[in-house]
Amino acid sequence: MLALPGVALAQTERPTSDKTPDPATDPATGGDPQTRTVTLPEIFAQVRQAEPVRRAGLRADLLRRTQQTVPVVVIVSEARDYLAAVAAWEGPRRFPVLWDDGTRRGAEDIARFVRAFEPEKVVRFDAGAETQQWPRSRADREQVFRATLARASNERAADFDSVLAELRAAGVISPGVVLTDVDDNAWPAALALAAARYQPVGFVESPGPVTRPLDPAQADALEQAAQTLAASNGAAWRAIGDDVDAVTLCLNTGTKLVFGPGPRDVYATTARIGRFGDNGTGERWANAGQIFGSYAQSTYRAMCALFLTPADAFVFDGYEDTQPWVTYSGAEAAGVLKDAGMDVQLHDRPGNTTPQWLALSARPVRQGLWLINSHGSQAELNFPGGPVRGSNTPLMDAPVVAHVVHSFSLQSPWNRGTVGGGLLDRGAYAMLGSVDEPFLQSFMPTPMVARRLLAGLNFGAAVRFDDAPVWKLAVLGDPLITLGPPGTRTDDTALNLPGDTADLNTAMTDALGERDLATAVANLTLLGRDRDAARLASAVINDPEAKLTPELAAAAIPALFRETRHQEVVTAYANLTERDRADPVLADCFWFAGRFLLGSSPDRERVERLMRIFPRPDFRVFDAEEMAMRLRPRSIEEAVLVLEALRPKLDRDWEIRALDQALERVRTGQP
Repeated sequence: MLALPGVALAQTERPTSDKTPDPATDPATGGDPQTRTVTLPEIFAQVRQAEPVRRAGLRADLLRRTQQTVPVVVIVSEARDYLAAVAAWEGPRRFPVLWDDGTRRGAEDIARFVRAFEPEKVVRFDAGAETQQWPRSRADREQVFRATLARASNERAADFDSVLAELRAAGVISPGVVLTDVDDNAWPAALALAAARYQPVGFVESPGPVTRPLDPAQADALEQAAQTLAASNGAAWRAIGDDVDAVTLCLNTGTKLVFGPGPRDVYATTARIGRFGDNGTGERWANAGQIFGSYAQSTYRAMCALFLTPADAFVFDGYEDTQPWVTYSGAEAAGVLKDAGMDVQLHDRPGNTTPQWLALSARPVRQGLWLINSHGSQAELNFPGGPVRGSNTPLMDAPVVAHVVHSFSLQSPWNRGTVGGGLLDRGAYAMLGSVDEPFLQSFMPTPMVARRLLAGLNFGAAVRFDDAPVWKLAVLGDPLITLGPPGTRTDDTALNLPGDTADLNTAMTDALGERDLATAVANLTLLGRDRDAARLASAVINDPEAKLTPELAAAAIPALFRETRHQEVVTAYANLTERDRADPVLADCFWFAGRFLLGSSPDRERVERLMRIFPRPDFRVFDAEEMAMRLRPRSIEEAVLVLEALRPKLDRDWEIRALDQALERVRTGQP
């Protein structure tokens, strides 16, 4: 029998305000103002009294509240390890599992999660060769996937369908369903979201790749699969407010749909899925979201949705305070969030300029909810003072949920040089943006997004107008994210994992004892101990008799940057191998540290020389232009030489065109 824990209704941690009542004590859900514990089936029945658009979020929030979170982060590196770790969940008793794929980007995502989650310990897990492997055939993979779901829900369950049937008989029906492909790198996200939210899973063959838009037939096939899955659970699903109101696509497939020959004949995939009619022109029955990415990225995005919730906000409003722009007022949104008890960093007039945005890149932004208003293209934000490229998005200290009022922000979300791609690359795990030109009035006003999230709506519903037609706004990430608390932390840190676990703190201590400083710093960073990592690396960097190895330099740069040791970041970057200097994480830290030092360091000549030599490899034309513009007041000829020096290294047509355009701007002084 699956245990259904009770919920203490008056014990909530989610920020609330008088205007946005807490769903746990809201009379619309039958809450009692006095603390009392009721069963999950009782509360699910009471949710039916709430407004239809709120019901999915309230149910998702309640499922999160029942979660008993073990304060341990488990790191895996192979599919068999991940399967065994999730299978070790014991119904609502769960722990986050992050996937280390050996990349620095993957390590940064793990470290970012750890800093936000603040676990009691972090361990690496190896299930051992004798455990269940990830099979080769699609049929066998689907079988293992389902078996893992069953074990994660109830060790004695015959299968996952029986678990769902038992819950359904008790009156507990998940508000969502999940579609995935076991041959797609996003299947780990589907496994976690289905297990934790008790969501039915449907298997499809991905139309992929994510870089290619879907055609109408491919989108229709996904929609039909979603409808069939929703109906198969025996739940009501045909309208918003029924049992099933969310679809999560865990697929590396097109995030947009091209339905005609015109340049604007584009819809967002997640705007089409969950709707009846040809090309989604009928009524909406569910709000959809999409998770794509590598094993490590998709796992990160799912685990953030399940185990974290934003507690503070970053608001950057690039709009004027006149109509119609003031409807999207960042100041008003910030006021709503502050009234609800959230800490807010607000940038509006006159502090909403391009120089202010660039100044923010000097250190990571620590807030977990980002609200941004801007004009521009897929690669540029336009604030007062001129355009700023998506490649200059500030780094994130914590995982982020983002709402971006900006045309084309998600036109190419896999490209980190774009607005949306930059946010996702730097740690956003959920985002609302546009795949095309949607027009301003298509976006939910920023203050309303804040109110709807605080009112208990799930992210996929909160950022969309309730009766809007299919259009161009995409939701990436789990659509069932809410601002509710991620459950209760247990005192018991036992994991009951098969195989071997290695405590990361012990591994760090052992590395120090062996004078393996690079490994020690890397482990300190994964443990969220940036200050200690930076101090250790700094001691070597500033000791003329110590040797700063490329391995230590590479391991130390992210922590040094977060601790604002900018001079040491530049020194460490200069000591990297050519291969490590091409790493996007390290290159971003170097470039942002260097930009800060150009305005404040007595060693600015050395910094300028290094920045001219080492533009970020994937943004080399744009970074060279930034340096050229800095040099232009001193010498136009020298500024032009900075750009022309790149020409022999360029072998892509778009880069050569971009170089010629940059040269024209430098010569004329026009932005």
